[in-house]
Amino acid sequence: MRRIALVYGQGIGPRILGSDQRLVATMTALLDHQCVLDIFLISTDRSPGIEHLLARRPTFRDRLAFRGSVQALGPGAGYDAVYLTSIWGRRLEDAVRCVEQLAPRLPLVVDTADCLAESVRQLHPVRFEGMRKWEQALHRRAELSVFVTQAECFKACARLGLDASRVMEVGYAFGQDLPAQTRGFDERRHMAFLGGAVNPHNINALRNFVHTIIPEIARADPAIELHIIGAGMDQFRLADPKGRHRNIRILGYVENLLETLSRYRNVVVPLLSGGGMKIKIVDALMAGTPVVTSIAGVEGMPLTHREHVLIAETPEQFVEGVCELSQDRRLWNALSQSGFLQATKYYNYENLSRQVGVLLERLPASRLD
Repeated sequence: MRRIALVYGQGIGPRILGSDQRLVATMTALLDHQCVLDIFLISTDRSPGIEHLLARRPTFRDRLAFRGSVQALGPGAGYDAVYLTSIWGRRLEDAVRCVEQLAPRLPLVVDTADCLAESVRQLHPVRFEGMRKWEQALHRRAELSVFVTQAECFKACARLGLDASRVMEVGYAFGQDLPAQTRGFDERRHMAFLGGAVNPHNINALRNFVHTIIPEIARADPAIELHIIGAGMDQFRLADPKGRHRNIRILGYVENLLETLSRYRNVVVPLLSGGGMKIKIVDALMAGTPVVTSIAGVEGMPLTHREHVLIAETPEQFVEGVCELSQDRRLWNALSQSGFLQATKYYNYENLSRQVGVLLERLPASRLD
């Protein structure tokens, strides 16, 4: 029975969304593989958020415990490995340094999900090379580096120079309840943009979409509205001195995301940059809502143009895709069904649990002097 010290950034919120779903699924898989799991946090100003997991799986209670700050980690606890996940920026470097000081002989797993430097390549090109070198040095201190897709694994090997034998995929498992009601074409209206305001890639994509694509959609079909959904988006302000954006509504955070998404004809994901798997696309597909996205949006995802989603490379193609899904019932039905089936096939707990099992098999016994 493996004993794992799992270290993450801060407590899981009361509603498990986004990357928290992957974290909870990883914890569950480690426990299902009969590990003993001790939880440590970088920031202890919040509860670790494991109560919901224990309520759902009470048999885990004897093998899952919160131990406090990562500073409490020590070599005498009999751990087989330390697993760092859901920590970003300098906090991640601090966590690695802390583990090396407190438990230097323990195998270290670093799970950043994405190649972090790649996510700033376009938005902050001046910072890219320095961040790439920082990320490379960080991962070279780990026995295993974990990423959310095979595409991110390939980037890690090609652009960070990591050894492929020490890089592996642990994907994403959708964990929300599906909408109680399945709405068809006639019961839906308009399009939605989904993304939190804290991510600069979302803001960059939204501004570009509003200023370059929305006017063309309004000319092609004035009845289509854009509804903007996401935490913090209610603070988003549109520069609109001429009143050209009357068809835009900002909803901000919504309580029941999938139920809300199930009301729209399509979701637009017009990302210009950013790495990793786009959870917002999985959310939309699981709500039976077809997606119009950029190539950056589907990078690393098993989604094919006109089979599971519509992929637009130009503003004109975005306009065409949105209008087509708003008017073509046959295409809408086909993509709604095939997108949902593809999402359930790939983004499920069984796949993630199998990958976690492989990870445990690849862990070395200890760090050698």
